[in-house]
Amino acid sequence: MTSHVRSSTCSRRPSRPWPATVWRPPRLVSNPVRPLPALPAELRAHLPAELRGLRRDGVRLMVVDRGAQSIRHSRFIELGSFLRAGDLLVVNRSRTMPAAVPAYRQDGELVQLRLCVRHVEEWHVLCVEPDPPHRNVALREGERLQVAGDETAVRGRRADLPLLWRIDPLREGL
Repeated sequence: MTSHVRSSTCSRRPSRPWPATVWRPPRLVSNPVRPLPALPAELRAHLPAELRGLRRDGVRLMVVDRGAQSIRHSRFIELGSFLRAGDLLVVNRSRTMPAAVPAYRQDGELVQLRLCVRHVEEWHVLCVEPDPPHRNVALREGERLQVAGDETAVRGRRADLPLLWRIDPLREGL
């Protein structure tokens, strides 16, 4: 004799819907009055580790302790000593093209276009201030830019990556 038992826990819906919250990145420093200091020029890597005679695991590592609000400088090979069970490690494997070109906006403002993706019909670029700390610069759809003596038009933001801008193709050699 076979009986079918239906569990009420399997078909039960949650008593309240999931909260409709928007994910926000955690703040790096809990005290907004004390921002992180700028990284000194001598600590910035301007070339890949191999071109500086280092192994990849020998590069510098900046460790931020949010609880103590402190910064410590170490080496990447020591990364494991800073991690605990349950920590989240995010690895950025994105590649960039070694290309950045100056561009002038219609009002004469100088910006830097960092070339990211080349398509036959358009380029996808990141637009930043030309000087450190290289903050992102918002463009406008239809805006005209002067690049190496030629003019290009901004087509709009990339839908899936809104920091990237779609622009008309640049001439060969750029």
